[in-house]
Amino acid sequence: MAQVPPELREKYFARIGKRNDRFEVVPELRSRIVWKRINLARPSFPLRGGLDVVFCRNVMIYFDHAVRQRLVLGFERLLRPGGLLIIAHSETLTGIGSGLRPLRPSVYEKRPA
Repeated sequence: MAQVPPELREKYFARIGKRNDRFEVVPELRSRIVWKRINLARPSFPLRGGLDVVFCRNVMIYFDHAVRQRLVLGFERLLRPGGLLIIAHSETLTGIGSGLRPLRPSVYEKRPA
């Protein structure tokens, strides 16, 4: 949390307990977050599009190229224009055909419409 600007930390997070190093997301923001456990081996995701961000960290390294390609295209379909795909630093989209553009290592953006 040290790297989160104070104005964002105060707006979107609440301290937990008496310690100063534990936080939780405020209910107003938590209600807008979709938490789902999905089987990535299935051909399509049981989600609708328009997501702001997809976190898929330390997962794709276990799949072959064809499965990684399918996953990335599925994530791209789910993201809204300008949405982000965040992967692990040990992973890459090199050789994966998609419309996502790299913003920085492990962060990719769906091109705005």
